[in-house]
Amino acid sequence: MTWNLIKIFRQTPTQFKLTGPAGLAVGIGFAAMFFASPGQSFLLAVFVDDMLEGTGLSRTMFSSLYAAGTVVSALVTASVGRYSDRFGIVPTWIVVSTALAGSCLIASVASGPIGAFIALAALRAFGQGSLPLLGTLLVARTLGSMRGRGLSITMFGHTTAGMILPPLITILIIGIGWRSAYQVLAGVTALALIPLFILVGKVVNAQTLSSVGEQTEDHQSWPSPLRKIRSLNNLEIPTRACGTLLGIFVAPGLILTGLTFHAVSLLTRNGFNETESAIALTVLAASHALGTIIAGFLADRTTPRILLIGMSGSLSIGTMMLLSSHHIIPYIAFTVLGMTTGLFMIANGSVWARIYGTRQLGRIQGLGFAAMIAGSAIG
Repeated sequence: MTWNLIKIFRQTPTQFKLTGPAGLAVGIGFAAMFFASPGQSFLLAVFVDDMLEGTGLSRTMFSSLYAAGTVVSALVTASVGRYSDRFGIVPTWIVVSTALAGSCLIASVASGPIGAFIALAALRAFGQGSLPLLGTLLVARTLGSMRGRGLSITMFGHTTAGMILPPLITILIIGIGWRSAYQVLAGVTALALIPLFILVGKVVNAQTLSSVGEQTEDHQSWPSPLRKIRSLNNLEIPTRACGTLLGIFVAPGLILTGLTFHAVSLLTRNGFNETESAIALTVLAASHALGTIIAGFLADRTTPRILLIGMSGSLSIGTMMLLSSHHIIPYIAFTVLGMTTGLFMIANGSVWARIYGTRQLGRIQGLGFAAMIAGSAIG
């Protein structure tokens, strides 16, 4: 097994150049990951205490609404994937970008449980799910056999936002209040994202599959991920193989979210103090970046089966290591789990096109993202 991995990394890779439509697609994908931040947990966490005071909700009620909103976002993301297949990425980009900016405006006036639920559900649906989905689709459809490395670069948009935006938004909230801060976010999101539909259109119209390492697909040669149930008015459901893959992608979201959410409690039971727990979480974030890079190369140089085995294996090993009472083991465990997160994100962005082609990629990639989000909500 070790020798096989060595041979994979010694292979001469397809020439990887981020020029023309390929580079434009990766840049747009990076922007999608970065500006999806209003719906991501790391930025919503900055607003929580002020929103609790402003909406009059208890922390328990707010957490319940947050979980319910996350479930709604999974359903919306799956629908957005189908919408992009039917109408194209350009109009879908306009709708999702506008909706995310509108979600920030809704959050700025939210009051009471109903208002808070609508705001959280909208932010999660268009920020956590739909916008990253569109960025992933654009890269996966454009870069062909180099989509793994392209996706590894776009994912750093999320990492960069996680490092830069929380302190900036905290300063903004202190200066003008949380409601005005959301209004500023709405304006910045609209100005940054909506005009990008012009560049998205250029990438879509370029038809660059053959120029970046993958020949134009014969759609008849790819298996179908969905089948119709005639007795239920031709309702489409995943095939058995597709359903198995969706189940595989539920597990990492569930386990990694649960472990991260309860990390401090778990580490405290191992005798860690607050400083040591913070260091362990920093290790988790750093190794996630490393895992993203490694996964990008693996996705382009090996089969989806090996990528999924690596993801599931590292998830199992990292989780079991946390059972150890040895003081140094949790650091190693969080290193493994951080790399697993990177493998998970790249695998969910690349294996669907590798297995089912790009003709129905929106709907099946949307289901993959919905499975990931549902797992996170359960976790």
